[in-house]
Amino acid sequence: MHSKTNIFVFFLFCIFCGCSFPDDTYQNFKNYSVIAILSNEQNKQKVYCYKVNDIETNTTALENFVHNANVSINGKSMIEIYQDKFPQEKFYKIDSVGFIQPNTNYNVLIETDGKIIDGNTHTPTLVEFITPKIVNIQLQNSSDTLLIEWSDTIERQYIFSLTYPLKEFLPGYFDRRIEEEIINKKTKSIVVRDTGQYIAKVISFDENYKKYFIDKELVAGINNAYGVFASISVDSILINVTKP
Repeated sequence: MHSKTNIFVFFLFCIFCGCSFPDDTYQNFKNYSVIAILSNEQNKQKVYCYKVNDIETNTTALENFVHNANVSINGKSMIEIYQDKFPQEKFYKIDSVGFIQPNTNYNVLIETDGKIIDGNTHTPTLVEFITPKIVNIQLQNSSDTLLIEWSDTIERQYIFSLTYPLKEFLPGYFDRRIEEEIINKKTKSIVVRDTGQYIAKVISFDENYKKYFIDKELVAGINNAYGVFASISVDSILINVTKP
């Protein structure tokens, strides 16, 4: 899904290069950028908060990270984490088993250096696969087709992603091909040709997610900073493909 990838790459470019955003429309947001995507699929939620510097400042994302901020979601305090393994990153974290519920309002509050950054998101309704969580297919021919279905209480857009089996493309190097697309229905027909494990995911998303990742707006759901505070609902199934 090119629109999602392009805007996220642009955002990371701005953080890693320490550059400023060019549009004068956003000058009131000054020197901060925030990325926070709430997900019912995750057992912890993350908030990334960085300083955005002038383009002459040669700094990395880790150097630009905002330390010692007071960060909370719906009043629940988050702790600062440094992940010293690939990929190295710094973020604020909250354990969230059962915390993120569908069709619910959430707010984020960040207090740093006497400044307040805040935002709001309304989580989408729950999306769930009707297709069984584990599907076993025996290839009788060169390929097979599977119709995947899911349920939701409203009509909306979805992101459907399919992760293909792990394949060795060079000696000692492996790769998983992932295809994503935006669709407006609750079914998707896929064709499987290779043996192995496929992972199918369906994602519903709120308006802030759409504005930022699809419409390419620089600010969505957040005040006094660049970036996004959004939410998604995710479900996945495993497809095992074998030969007789």
